[in-house]
Amino acid sequence: MRLEELGLDQVVALERLSPFGMGNPEPVLLVEKVRARQLQRVGDGHLRFLACQGGDSVQAIAFGMAARLDEFEGELDLLVSPQINRYNGRETVQVRVRDVRGVRDTFAG
Repeated sequence: MRLEELGLDQVVALERLSPFGMGNPEPVLLVEKVRARQLQRVGDGHLRFLACQGGDSVQAIAFGMAARLDEFEGELDLLVSPQINRYNGRETVQVRVRDVRGVRDTFAG
């Protein structure tokens, strides 16, 4: 999947498939060849960054991945679950990172 394909309308359509759980797993997408910009640690062991691909970008959150900070260097492939971030009356697309790998590596799990 390309970041340009993760528009608000597309992610809202995916949300309509909820509720997610045992019998209905949350969609997980592969987004290849992105770069992490404005990477910062947040909370207790999490990372927030801007995932960039070509001229497109989307906010990303990687829960519990601060210890893997060095893996967010260079060109990355990400396994993500797209979400709508609703804050202060605004809706924006964000992705929750499930796993990360360097473009030439394999996913951990």
